[in-house]
Amino acid sequence: MRFCARCFGCGVGHTLVFALFLAGLLTGTPFLIGTVPALFIAIIGMGIMFADWTIQSHFKLISNNYLRFITGILGGGGIGIFIWVFIMFGLSHIPTLLSTLGI
Repeated sequence: MRFCARCFGCGVGHTLVFALFLAGLLTGTPFLIGTVPALFIAIIGMGIMFADWTIQSHFKLISNNYLRFITGILGGGGIGIFIWVFIMFGLSHIPTLLSTLGI
């Protein structure tokens, strides 16, 4: 089964973010990566992928699979960071939620 280059790049981006998480590079506060807000990085990565898709789809600009693959990595990484932020935010609030429910 063949994959499109952008979809394959998204899978690579997801995997890279997960590997960074497992390596301990995405721990601590879920809202900062270094000194940059994580959601800002995620939105930029997803925005680049969306812009590339929009330009190719609606303006019929000819592209190549290398560009699609790179923008897929950026977008997939952005989606992975977005998911990581909300998982970490949710996990940090579970004790408060449980105590509010009386559990």
